[in-house]
Parts: sequence; C-alpha cells; structure tokens
Amino acid sequence: MSKTFEIDKEVKSRLQGVISIIESIDYKDNTAIRNYISDIAIPYLQNSLQNKLEFHNKNSKYNFIDLFAGTGGLSLGLESAGFSPVLVVDNYKAANQTYLFNRPFLNENKIISEDIKFVDTNSFEHTPLIVGGPPCQGFSNANKQRKKDDDRNQLYKFFVKSVSSVRPKIFLMENVEGILPFKNIIKDDFKAIDYTSEVFRINTNYY
Repeated sequence: MSKTFEIDKEVKSRLQGVISIIESIDYKDNTAIRNYISDIAIPYLQNSLQNKLEFHNKNSKYNFIDLFAGTGGLSLGLESAGFSPVLVVDNYKAANQTYLFNRPFLNENKIISEDIKFVDTNSFEHTPLIVGGPPCQGFSNANKQRKKDDDRNQLYKFFVKSVSSVRPKIFLMENVEGILPFKNIIKDDFKAIDYTSEVFRINTNYY
C-alpha cells in the first residue's frame, strides 16, 4: 500500500505518519476499503495539504499568535484572509496534532502543548495580531451548572497577559454570548494594559 508522492517535503512528512497508521490496520482482507484509502483518501489528503501549502506561500502577509487554538477553526478564517500562525498554544495535545497536520508550513516547535497558566508569555515573538477563544464552558448557556467562580472563567486573564507581553497592534478574543455580562470587567482588564476594546455580538451562522 506504500505510495511515493512527488510533493513538498513538508506535506510528505505529514502524510507519512497517517500512512504508517493506516498500513498497521488489519482490514481482514477487505480489499475494497484498502483500495479506497490507497486510491482516494490518501491522494485527497495529499492534494489538500499541497494546496494549503501553496496558498500559504502565495498569500501569507501577516503573522499572528493563536491562543486556546483547539484544532484551528479561528485560524482557518484568518488564513483565508492572508494571515499566518507563527505560534499556537493549547493544552490539548490531540487538538494540537490536528492543527499541525493541517498546516504543513508550520514547524512542530511552534506548537506549545501546555497549560497557558504555566507558559512564559514573555518568550512570545512579536506579532501584529493575537487571537484566541478562552474556554467558554463557564459562560455557556448550554452549561446548566455554570457558576460565577468557575476556574475556567479566569483563563481569559492569560489572554490579557499575552497581549500585555507581545503588544500587538490589535487582538481578537472570541467567546460565547454568556460572557457578555462580564464584558465591562474584561474591557477594564484590557484598559489596564493600555488597550481599548470593543465588543461585537455576531451570529456565526452568517460567517
């Protein structure tokens, strides 16, 4: 089932790990599944990653840092507009692996798989933009047991700390509607580090 692709080394390195996992699976002589993966799935991944790499190399104009990045949904929109992630922080390793796999232009050492509370934000490189979505469970209307003193509600402060350390020109912090009652407190935290902030309530169904 091994295939050799004439593609960029960054893409090939991403694919090799996936191919190794697939080849280790016992398909119980199901040649249909094996052929589908070999002839359709792997080439699809190859073309997708190659296109992402070429798009990045052609269109990337501005750098940004993504905090609480998850698998990179917020980054995806920014990348389509010509922005490029240069540093990613999330404490969920599986999400970071997905983030890295889908971005063949990004080096593994630019992914920090640690709790942001213990990350030295002073080591962050300067970028014109910092983005991120601090954990929202404590604010979410879907959480029927939410409480004001939920420890997760304080994690946004580490976003503020990162902005204070890097001093970007702008920042974008995304969260759920349930955080709005705390907006003045959050705005005051940014004001304390000499940043003016505005809150926008949007319906993501339209984006």
